[in-house]
Amino acid sequence: MNKKSLMLVSLMGATMLVGCGGTNGPTGPTKEIVLDGGGDIGNYNTTASMVESPSNQYPYNTLEQLCKEWEKSHPGYKVKINRTSSGGNREVLLPQLKQGTAPHIIYQNGNVVNTDLGQDYYVDLTEYLDQPSPYLDNKKWSSVYNADELATTQAADGHYYYVNMEKIPVCFMYNKTLLKAAGVEHPENIQTFGQLIDAMGKVKDYAVTQQKAGVIEPYSTTYTWYQIAMESNMFSDLLKDGDTLRHNGVIDTEELCRLYKKGLYTPDANASSETDTFLDNKFYEYIRLIERLDYFKATASYDCDSNWIAGNLGFMEATGLQLRKFNKNSNIKFEWGTIPFPDITTEDCKYAANPAVRGTAGLATSWWVTKRAKNDGTVEACIDLLQYLTAPEQNNRMVGDLKGGIPLNPDSNYEIQDYLKPLLEQYNEDLKEISEGKRVNFQAFNSWGVMGTEYQNLFIRTMQDLDAGITNVKKATTLLSKSFKNTVTAYCVEYEYDETKW
Repeated sequence: MNKKSLMLVSLMGATMLVGCGGTNGPTGPTKEIVLDGGGDIGNYNTTASMVESPSNQYPYNTLEQLCKEWEKSHPGYKVKINRTSSGGNREVLLPQLKQGTAPHIIYQNGNVVNTDLGQDYYVDLTEYLDQPSPYLDNKKWSSVYNADELATTQAADGHYYYVNMEKIPVCFMYNKTLLKAAGVEHPENIQTFGQLIDAMGKVKDYAVTQQKAGVIEPYSTTYTWYQIAMESNMFSDLLKDGDTLRHNGVIDTEELCRLYKKGLYTPDANASSETDTFLDNKFYEYIRLIERLDYFKATASYDCDSNWIAGNLGFMEATGLQLRKFNKNSNIKFEWGTIPFPDITTEDCKYAANPAVRGTAGLATSWWVTKRAKNDGTVEACIDLLQYLTAPEQNNRMVGDLKGGIPLNPDSNYEIQDYLKPLLEQYNEDLKEISEGKRVNFQAFNSWGVMGTEYQNLFIRTMQDLDAGITNVKKATTLLSKSFKNTVTAYCVEYEYDETKW
């Protein structure tokens, strides 16, 4: 058999696997698919026990059950879900990716996609997403996603290298009992950044009058989700001139480099000057608003979860992970609720533009098919498994049973958790405003999310230093703007952007 004939037979085999629901598994020894069941909200690994207890409030084995069901129609394949997840730890994953020993399907943050371009670590999923899925009545696999949100996961080269398994709810939780004592009567009506800051100020004043400053705190968080929404809110006006290379509702790495080189995005405007002109800069104002919010934030060593449970926090940034954790905590003796992230308005900052979608931060839990699947001949099977798990019938079970995330397409038969309902409703309402041009995707503009892990880590550390009083807004802006300039220069060389198309 010549090479051309052999290739044809291989392609026919792949088509039979994916196009027919994968009922024609390989002959010979069973092929194993190793899967890291990590997630952004909670891990999908099977819990050690399926008995509910105070230390095991959400027993879970749904992913394992779904994989067993998939195996029945895919003879010759066995899915092995790792007992524990690497949690997307790059120190663990990078050596494995380089050596081809990573699990066939891994979990890690989607933000690393542009850092890894050209490394041949992953299977390119672009063509697969455009092909029919046997689990969607042969509609395109991509149809399971909101088109605007899927577009935000596109790499700088226009391709897709991972798929997401859920949507992540994000919000501020508020302690209604504490806020009422502090004079905030209706926290559920907070809609703007200014209203949020005013409420936090009242909590801070209340703590002083009660001689509990440093015990009662206005606000704390485990991760700064709100800063992402804030940046999209302030820079969304750049979408018109910036979202030009891929037209996907988000400014990606190359598009941000283009904006910078054309002088349309200017974080370093007069960065070395001591004049007041430096202060009239949108990036400076973004950092200044973060400082204003962080003025009310508890210290970095503050135990966020335990102090929320004790009733000592007015507000806390949360995802579905915290919501499901606190929903079953019998030690919480106060009334609490949630609000979507407040919008920045022109009353808060003259640079305010269209705000971001509220209720969720969009797609979450990024799963990637690695080159180990290429080496082991399991690529088509991995794709089929992911198509199976992202299809509504299976995805509603997989995500819903974990009780922290929102499935990709919750249908009318899916009963979402009560603590997630208001956020899903807000999200669905805000999606309409995207089509009306009144809102943008959650991560429509996130400079520190698309410029690689080195710049992202520097941004996060600098904001921590700002919070701790180690630096100030001007120094932080200057440091970040210089690093941004260097990153743009390096990216233009490394990825050989064709600036003639800019």
